[in-house]
Amino acid sequence: MMVAMRFIPLSLGLSLLALLTCSFAGRAAVPIAPSMPVSDQRVAQTSAPDLIDRANQRVKQGDNQGAIQLLNQALKLKPKYSLAYYNRGNAKLRLRDYPGAISDYNQAIRVNVDWGTVDPAYAYINRGVARTLSGDRQGAIADYTQALKVNPQNADAYYNRGLDYRDMGDNQRAVADFKKAATLYQQQGNTASYESAIKRINELQ
Repeated sequence: MMVAMRFIPLSLGLSLLALLTCSFAGRAAVPIAPSMPVSDQRVAQTSAPDLIDRANQRVKQGDNQGAIQLLNQALKLKPKYSLAYYNRGNAKLRLRDYPGAISDYNQAIRVNVDWGTVDPAYAYINRGVARTLSGDRQGAIADYTQALKVNPQNADAYYNRGLDYRDMGDNQRAVADFKKAATLYQQQGNTASYESAIKRINELQ
């Protein structure tokens, strides 16, 4: 499991990349996206966006359970809130509650309302990660493919799908996906991920 993952893609706000790399090594980096800012300073401290911001701080502190509790409250206040489901799924993913994470990503996709600054394609990508970690590589590949329908320029979806193809022994498709990921990473100026994709290609050729 750890061999396949570089780190779990999350979007719980602020810069969580360092936290993620400590636990998961091997899968594509996914940009971190903050929740939408609370524009009205008069908003009550129990508003759903404020609870998401507080949950972000809990994640920074390594308190994923505390973040989940805050996101539960956010969803009571605003049941149709894709960002809250998505972030709760991410917290569960960090806790290795894969069925719970998949359920929350399903809800985020189904509701499809208010993603904040998050690219909805990452709900499919993160669900794919959860499925890979659950041993369902075919399901993960289907999720990465769906993510590419939502956003064809998402290099991380190509990279992660390439890893699953590789692990299933389909090196031809894996190389094709790594090449596409490398091209997109280079175009996006993501040097570290570009070099990682090139390394994967060289390992298979």
